[in-house]
Amino acid sequence: MRHFLSILLGSIVGFSCSTQTPEPAPVDADPISDTYWHGLFSYKGEATQRVFTIQFKKNGSFTWQDMNGSNSGTWDFSKTDDKVTITFPAQNAQTSFTLLGSDELSSPKNLNHLLWNVAQLRKIETKILQLIPQNLPKTQWLGQLYSYSLSFDEGGAGKVNWRGGSAATLFGSPVYTITGPVITSEEVSLGLSNRGRFFGVFINDKTLRANFWFYQVGQAPNEVYNADDFIKK
Repeated sequence: MRHFLSILLGSIVGFSCSTQTPEPAPVDADPISDTYWHGLFSYKGEATQRVFTIQFKKNGSFTWQDMNGSNSGTWDFSKTDDKVTITFPAQNAQTSFTLLGSDELSSPKNLNHLLWNVAQLRKIETKILQLIPQNLPKTQWLGQLYSYSLSFDEGGAGKVNWRGGSAATLFGSPVYTITGPVITSEEVSLGLSNRGRFFGVFINDKTLRANFWFYQVGQAPNEVYNADDFIKK
């Protein structure tokens, strides 16, 4: 009888251990430091969506990059309410977000300015930053909004063939530069006086989100296209 009870108790204990609910994956103590995020924004009074990336550094500073260049500032993360606040000292402008999980910043709110409107931010996986340089050469990416395509290193190492139009006209083969998830092109000549460039962010290993803009020699960009998603073919 004693032997039977031992077997029964052992079976119950074993069954209890095997049916325990697994522990949820721990959330990083600091899911913001040393990460890249991508998003869209538009300036006050315009409808054009511009892609940007922001790098949150461990020292409490950040670098924001878009088609107009880069800006820097400081960031703060409040664990009590999951609020992330970014501050641009040059403009004395602050915008806050709410952290959802560990990879989304939602509910953007301009605290003391109306300079721009930001859509939600999503984290760029670290592995994407490692894959971009090695997986990009000899690949083609097709735009979804416009009839543009980008072929990398087809016309020579470090260059991208930029085509557009129903006849797939070659606009040019500018040199491109990659910094983290950001890719930028040199100027492309589009006739005697027109020029073009593009700025993009790899949001994952199969999608490049980019803005194209055009201008006349010696003038500021006067035609900016909405951010378009280029899908790896």
